[in-house]
Amino acid sequence: MDDTQKMTYFMRAYPNKKEAMEHFKKPSEYDIKMLRVLPKIYKHYETHKNRTSIVKIDDNEARDLIYKVHGIGNKNTNKVKETKSKKEVVPKKETIITCTATKMNGEICGCKVKPNMKFCGRHCLK
Repeated sequence: MDDTQKMTYFMRAYPNKKEAMEHFKKPSEYDIKMLRVLPKIYKHYETHKNRTSIVKIDDNEARDLIYKVHGIGNKNTNKVKETKSKKEVVPKKETIITCTATKMNGEICGCKVKPNMKFCGRHCLK
């Protein structure tokens, strides 16, 4: 590591030029360790910058890849198809809707709502 890289480390690590120059002349143990590690870090930065992660493939290649990975479509005809079994019919649960009208004492009514209405028999319009 040359002196310019060392000086940039000390300028970045210490708040003012005076302290940076003092530590540059007499580096602490921590500074020595950091100066030993920094070239390795810079090397890894360079390898990271040189990586490419985007691969462009055309539509047909993408479809073939999907067919191959997931085993779907017309490409894999030798796979056994599963037969659909009849599903058990689950009866729908009726939801009981309660009246939302407010009574004279300030409470919500809570009675069962009439079919196709918003309120119970007491509170619906007649």
